Amino acid sequence: LALVVSLSLAGLMACAPPPPAPDPVQFLSELPTLDGLRPVENVTAARVFVRPGVRMSDYDELLVDPFMISYTNPRGAPEEFVRTLDPETEERLAKVLQEAFIAKLKFSRGFKLVEEPSPKALRVQGWLFVLVVEEPPTEDPRNCPLCFAEVSVILTVRHSETAQALARVAERTQLTCSAKEHARFYTARWSDIKRGVTPWASFLRGWLEDLHAMPPLTD
Repeated sequence: LALVVSLSLAGLMACAPPPPAPDPVQFLSELPTLDGLRPVENVTAARVFVRPGVRMSDYDELLVDPFMISYTNPRGAPEEFVRTLDPETEERLAKVLQEAFIAKLKFSRGFKLVEEPSPKALRVQGWLFVLVVEEPPTEDPRNCPLCFAEVSVILTVRHSETAQALARVAERTQLTCSAKEHARFYTARWSDIKRGVTPWASFLRGWLEDLHAMPPLTD
């Protein structure tokens, strides 16, 4: 008997997250990232980076690139075999995340979706970074690998014409499935996954809108 369970994302998937930064916003470090961003104070679990001097209110259009996925070894086991999703699951997961994000952006207060670069457009790039797919408790082929995955979700905002990085948010998230005791295998329907990523998409839309309203950050 197949056991269908729901999928939930911890941390980033929290309902009604607080705004990404207190007022006033302050830099946490003098050292920038390799692409010139600096971390700012933030009241959520996410890490937020912004380019000094950028006025995000100068932009009111968004292009959304396809989401990317990369993998790594389980933590504490650098020599262990890197488990990956099958190509179909990987492609569908990236598409589900992108579509959920775009669906929320259609209701954005500060941005409209566009398909071409312009001086007033930002390019948004989503990346499921260093995805770890843990070994399931049993070798049952019906196990859904997404039930045993942990990933850093990164969203980078760039100028659509110059590709210069302007801001970034990153959050470590675990994909988990709940199941009844003594379950033989763990699986999740794509409809469960779509529902599970809705709060994540809302968080990212809210972060972009808060970023849009943020004054330029200076030292």
